[in-house]
Amino acid sequence: MRHTSTRQIALALGLLGFAAPAAAQDIAQSSPADRAGAVISLIDLASSEYVDAVSDGRIINEAEYEEAYEFTEEALRRLAALPVSAYPGSDARAREASARLLPAIDARVDPGEFVSLAEVATDAIAAGWDAIRIRFAEDRPSARRGAVVYRINCAECHGDLGRGDGIEGEDLDPPPADLTAAERAREASLQRDFEVLSFGVPATAMEGWQDLLDLQERWDVVAYLQTLRFGAAEVAEGRSLALAPGAPVSGLIRSWSDPVEMAAWTDVDLATRVAELHQEDPEDSAIRGIVAYLRAQTGEPFDGVPELNADLEMTERFGTIDALLGSSLEAAAAGDRDAALADVMSAYLQFEALEPALGARDRGAVVRVEKEFADLRADLNSVSTTPDRAGVDSALAAAARTLAAERPSNLGLAIQSFVIILREGFEAILIIGAIIAFLIKTGRPEARRTVYAGVLAAVGASVAVAVLLQALFEVAPARREVLEGATMLVAVAVLFSVSYWLVSKLQHGRWEQYLKERMHVAVGAGGGLALGGVAFLAVFREGVETVLFYKALTAMAAGAILPIVLGFVVGLAALALIYMAFTRLGVRIPMRPFFAMTSGILYLMATIFAGAGIAELQEAGVVGITPLPGLPMLPGLGVYPTVETVAAQGLMIVLLLAALFVTFGLPRLKKSAEIAGAPG
Repeated sequence: MRHTSTRQIALALGLLGFAAPAAAQDIAQSSPADRAGAVISLIDLASSEYVDAVSDGRIINEAEYEEAYEFTEEALRRLAALPVSAYPGSDARAREASARLLPAIDARVDPGEFVSLAEVATDAIAAGWDAIRIRFAEDRPSARRGAVVYRINCAECHGDLGRGDGIEGEDLDPPPADLTAAERAREASLQRDFEVLSFGVPATAMEGWQDLLDLQERWDVVAYLQTLRFGAAEVAEGRSLALAPGAPVSGLIRSWSDPVEMAAWTDVDLATRVAELHQEDPEDSAIRGIVAYLRAQTGEPFDGVPELNADLEMTERFGTIDALLGSSLEAAAAGDRDAALADVMSAYLQFEALEPALGARDRGAVVRVEKEFADLRADLNSVSTTPDRAGVDSALAAAARTLAAERPSNLGLAIQSFVIILREGFEAILIIGAIIAFLIKTGRPEARRTVYAGVLAAVGASVAVAVLLQALFEVAPARREVLEGATMLVAVAVLFSVSYWLVSKLQHGRWEQYLKERMHVAVGAGGGLALGGVAFLAVFREGVETVLFYKALTAMAAGAILPIVLGFVVGLAALALIYMAFTRLGVRIPMRPFFAMTSGILYLMATIFAGAGIAELQEAGVVGITPLPGLPMLPGLGVYPTVETVAAQGLMIVLLLAALFVTFGLPRLKKSAEIAGAPG
């Protein structure tokens, strides 16, 4: 249900590393029987659409009429591509029978007549190529597994609850289907859902997943889809009714939830049969509850909507990454670099969903994976370079080992908690400390309130945004990269402007007189607000990520919260000591060097943010990547081996030189000109 051209295969994750992927075959490479089966399924879909589209020679549902036509066209296209049948005359019979379908749709024949024509065509195709109309997986479908596969591949368009409100579906026309819609009760069956999932819907963004998900995964998703039309309360009510002593349906639960026996039944079909047993109206709420319970048993039995399994999701995501990387190199080998880049980007976004959990354990592992992905995208951007995934595989295998490791000890949790808050807070403390020391030094300690207000606002905003975006990152993780990159670039502008404002004061010779006359006015007339804004951005830039890291660490701790709290408190104490030392040291420095030092710190942070901000946007696919071989990667300094990040930092150097020239060089030139022009 992801509306992108990506390949999805389950991961063979050996022990703690990557094993060779069990690659699913493309439709074009599958057996003739399977390809003929796809044609039959498309005709079956067209038939089911047509039945609800035409009555008495009139179109009563334009959308379903068009879909019937489009499904038939796609079926005929695929039929024409089938190899010659091994049975003499079968090709002609199948094609002749199928050729009657489009004219019948144009003529708006009676639905019963069209169904008969479709059956003749599908029977001929099945006989000609030994086609199986619908294949079932060896294992019973699992709605629990299906929930994970759905979340990874479908939720970005169809939404977490299947309501068609996913982030990536906002601009699609037609929009993604609402999988919870009431009309699905009479339209949706296991077979129909399987066929749509496998072969897609023509003239929509819904692509077929036959070559993306294996047979078991598709049936798992179909099992999960059955739960989306009902709530947990309905399932619970239906369970009590179905299992009550003497309940008429109790002996039929297994067969009436078996996907093989139930493949063609809709909810309405099932409700009719349940109502007949109970001698009730099919519309009765009790009957609906029993249907909800039976549908919930399509997969392995459970009560209500299945909960997500974190370990299973991790394995599925690594499987998706592995498959997408393989697809990318296949596309690159075929000369389609755009498709290759798209698949690599999709693979990276799958990794992004795992980043908070990995970053909470080993930030360096995150950086290594990001670097290898950047290098691979750079190789794909260069037609003279043969792309190699070995580096990405190695970094991902190490990440998988880290994530698969057992829960750290209490001491380990405390240390990780301490490192997270110290690492994420250090840059912010450096900036805030410089600002506070500046305010104290210039005799405006009361203006610290603005800075502290900015810090508190940033903390609150970080928590709120992290909570809000957590769900969005799971379906559209690139948005976090965009958010972080944009925040950094805004911070660059504010930091540089404040830095320049400070350095511009260095031209005044009489510092004490200037400060007494002007600093109160400068800070009170907007400078204080600007400094508060710097404090806000400094904290907010790190805050969202910090909250996500702690959320991941808490989940990993399995209830051991106290060590995390202790590590957090000790980390805050360490940051407080750094802050106090910085501010007190700053107050003792003479004014002119202090202004230069404060300006230099803010400028340095602006330069680091410039490189890091562009790198975040590159990871999100917003900015391109042009590699600079030989340049080291120093994330702590915002240095990345790409033309774009180096250019951003180079621009900061140019702006610094321009600021210094305007502040010092230009006045001297003017003074020299005045002296030269003065009469002797």
